Amino acid sequence: LLALVTCNDLPRSEIFRILIDALIDHAHSVRVEAIRAIAEMEGEEAALLLRLKARAGDKETAVTGQAFDSLLRLEPARGLDFVKEYLKSDAEELREEAALALGASRRADAVDALLEAWPDAAGIMFRKTLLRALGASRQDKALQFLREMVEAGGMHAPAAKEALQLTARSQ
Repeated sequence: LLALVTCNDLPRSEIFRILIDALIDHAHSVRVEAIRAIAEMEGEEAALLLRLKARAGDKETAVTGQAFDSLLRLEPARGLDFVKEYLKSDAEELREEAALALGASRRADAVDALLEAWPDAAGIMFRKTLLRALGASRQDKALQFLREMVEAGGMHAPAAKEALQLTARSQ
């Protein structure tokens, strides 16, 4: 699917037709690669298709997570607002995918969104995911938040410490 993006002998519309069909393939890995390929096509129609896929959802939340990642790269400002909405989703797995996508984007404005979500974050697992996402961002503001959380102690200190350790290992 990713190779289709570079095919100069196929019309753009034909490539999109193939990729759209792949978005509903039975194998989740094919759906993920279709999303990545759509993002590589760039353009407004690619962003719109990714939004549609995210809104429609998928039985595998990792597929929706890939749509979030791709949207954040394809349309930075609008994508941030779109993904940020999912931090308040009723579905915990979608909240987690949104948080991880925001952290992986390594953007300062994404860190702001994650920090804004912290006070109202429901559930211990989602809070741990927020901390991991903050660590993954590698942004100074996020790392400072994690350090302060470790220093203050409390129930989230171990998860904050783990997020800092994961960041240190990946550098």
